[in-house]
This record gives sequence, C-alpha cells and structure tokens, in this order.
Amino acid sequence: MADCPASLIAMMEEDTQRIQSCVGMELDIVERRNTVCQYTIMSKELLVITDTLDDPRSSANPLIREGNIRFYAGVPLLDDEGYALGTICVIDFEPKSLSEKQVDSLSQLGKAVTKILLGKRRKVQAGYFEEIFHITNNLICVLDMHYLIKEINPAFAEILNVEKFQILGTPFFKLLDHDGVDFQKALQKISKTPQGIQHTTMMPQNGSTIIIE
Repeated sequence: MADCPASLIAMMEEDTQRIQSCVGMELDIVERRNTVCQYTIMSKELLVITDTLDDPRSSANPLIREGNIRFYAGVPLLDDEGYALGTICVIDFEPKSLSEKQVDSLSQLGKAVTKILLGKRRKVQAGYFEEIFHITNNLICVLDMHYLIKEINPAFAEILNVEKFQILGTPFFKLLDHDGVDFQKALQKISKTPQGIQHTTMMPQNGSTIIIE
C-alpha cells in the first residue's frame, strides 16, 4: 500500500503508547513523549514526515535516531466524538514521499481499523452494561421514545412485584404515583432546564410508595 518495510497500530495512553500490532520492528510500549504519533494525535489528521531528521518534531527523537527511522506517515484513529484512540502508521528507513493514491489508501485503512476498534469497544461496553443490568439492586428500565417500557431488570421486577411480560409495552407514567402526573409535568419542563427530572414517586402493586430519581 505505502511500500514501507514497517508499520504498526498503537493505542495512545496518558503517558505511554502501547503497540497493538507491529510489522518490521520490535516495539511493545513506548513513552508518549518519545513518539512521533503524539503529533498525529494532536493534529487529528494524517501526518507525513518525509525526512524525520529534517523535521523539528522528530529530528531529536531518541526512538527515531536509535531505530534509524527516516520516514513516517500516521493516521489518527478517531472515535465518533473525535477522540483519538491511537494511530496506524507506516515507517521507512530512508526518506521518501507518498503518492495521493497511497495517502488515500492509508486514510481508508485508518477508518477501517477505527471501525473494528469501536466495534470491539461497544461489545465490551454492552457486555458490562448487561452484567450490571442483571446484578444491580438499582431499578433499571429501558424506554422507547414514547416512554413505553421495552425492558426491565430483575430488581425492577422484584420491587414492583411484576413479571416482565406483564409490564413490557406499558407507558412508564402508569407505574407512577397519581398516574405519573408529576412525571408528565417534568417531561414538559425537561427541554427548558439542564437539570432534567430530579425525582418523582412510584406506586408498586402492594400500595407502598417508592421515591425514584
């Protein structure tokens, strides 16, 4: 793609760069201050240094000098919010440049790698939420855009003394005290205040009242 003998994918942490995959070099963990990728992260766009010894960002870098690295091209791996997860870069041991086609291919590869990383992260987050959803003592329910109940956790079913099949599709405010009058009023105000809903009450089948936030 870029006709370079070395390449790597790395995740950038606060003080270190952790190499996830590396070809043509032997690297594991690098101090962030000694990386060229830190400049790719800061720029949030593809960075090409045709000759590392002629560029002030890399000319005095010990990793560059010890590894005889003369060419660097890196793409930041940005999530949906623009936060840089890390970089994918190609490296050569002599000065060179990339064609427009090679630059475009490297950018496209960066997008593909980012998509894979985000997919893995979402899978981990979904698994974590699923675990918490089932073991927490806090009441959790999932509502659709019309405030109909789509899912409830075990604690929710236990406290309200209901079965899941009995409650799915039910308007949430129907579970609240006074038919959810306070809740519905709060919904009307939610777009006018940054605080949102502070608290209201819920009435289980046993007639007791539960304060919810």
